Amino acid sequence: MSGQLLTKNELLSLSARRFQAVGSKDLEATMAILVDEPVFEIFPANLRLSGQANVRRYYANYFAVASDRIGGEVVDAFVSDNSVCLEMKMRYETAPGKVEHFRIIAVQPVEGERFTGERLYGDERLFRLMFPEPIWSLFEPIEP
Repeated sequence: MSGQLLTKNELLSLSARRFQAVGSKDLEATMAILVDEPVFEIFPANLRLSGQANVRRYYANYFAVASDRIGGEVVDAFVSDNSVCLEMKMRYETAPGKVEHFRIIAVQPVEGERFTGERLYGDERLFRLMFPEPIWSLFEPIEP
């Protein structure tokens, strides 16, 4: 499909494949659905994590530390010509029996048939849980 825009259904299918790869903790499948140099940005914290090595390190850490403690559901999905935007309800088990709830917006830009990364809008508390140290320190400020 090089050079052609994906249809709405193809974009949603691509997003579902990404969720499947992440949900199964398959690092190689997760990285394969991303461009070679992905960029993850979080707002309103205005921070960026970029590059293959840093994003791979994030996912390896996420699978080992956070993925069993986090869950969520899609409230709604919006599709443009080159991205999927998800509104999500998230929950994070901070301790046995103690769950915190969050809402986020996740914009997933697409280039070809791979995601360029993600722009996440939400509570910094959730992001610090999703990207715990040593990953949090890999983020760089986004210049205004």
